Amino acid sequence: MNIDLDAEEKYEDENVEEIGRKITSISRKQANDAGTVDALLLLLSTQPLEMISLSHIYAFFIFTNSFSDEIGEMLYNRNPYISLIHLFDHQDFFIINRSAISMWNLLNNGVRIRPLTASHQQYQNMIACGGIKKLFILFKKYANKDIKISTSLCIGHLFRAKEITDQSMKREIISYLKMLKNERYQMAKNSAKYRLILLVHQKLNLNNKIFRKITNKKRQRF
Repeated sequence: MNIDLDAEEKYEDENVEEIGRKITSISRKQANDAGTVDALLLLLSTQPLEMISLSHIYAFFIFTNSFSDEIGEMLYNRNPYISLIHLFDHQDFFIINRSAISMWNLLNNGVRIRPLTASHQQYQNMIACGGIKKLFILFKKYANKDIKISTSLCIGHLFRAKEITDQSMKREIISYLKMLKNERYQMAKNSAKYRLILLVHQKLNLNNKIFRKITNKKRQRF
């Protein structure tokens, strides 16, 4: 399935722009203290999918799209992944896409302060709730570039210092991350390189030739 979001999602984003301004006009922390995040997570995880709109996920996305360690820790403590996984079955592609990007933002929180050899702190939780399988299903289902990038980076991040035992997943995700190294979009390019380095710390993920090539460059700053 190939969906061009450039014009369509821009139009949809304009519909929820006002909600973004309202949330960011006050501090995210104040909004959290007022119970906004808890209310959003409850809604996203319990309401029938047809009752959940782009405005709802966009409101939550705004919290994930923050460089604040405090906000990241606050979201982490609420284990929001089940709510986002619930949305992967939505019929609205824009909601699915925004959910996948939100998950990437959450999983990326704190990455710089953890040793490269440390497994991801959410790995077991995501295994338990079937989150990794859901991400791979999305990766295979949609040809859209945004969702390919976000889901592949999520999976690569979750398997840091872990072996990807699903051979199809290993082959497709690593191949896509290698392709992203040539991406013009700098964030995606750098993120793909870093995710490959994380995967390299489990040698079984890559053949010896690729392993040597990447580890020789792993001191490069990303």
